[in-house]
Amino acid sequence: TKFTPLRAAHAAAQESLFSEPEVLKEAEEILKGTKGKHD
Repeated sequence: TKFTPLRAAHAAAQESLFSEPEVLKEAEEILKGTKGKHD
């Protein structure tokens, strides 16, 4: 199995089971590859 940002984010989301807007927003930004542009 190849490691990918999508897999990492998906695994982290399943492990933490968080559903807070901030967590979802951060995951979305990571998936879009825009993490760090709004910091």
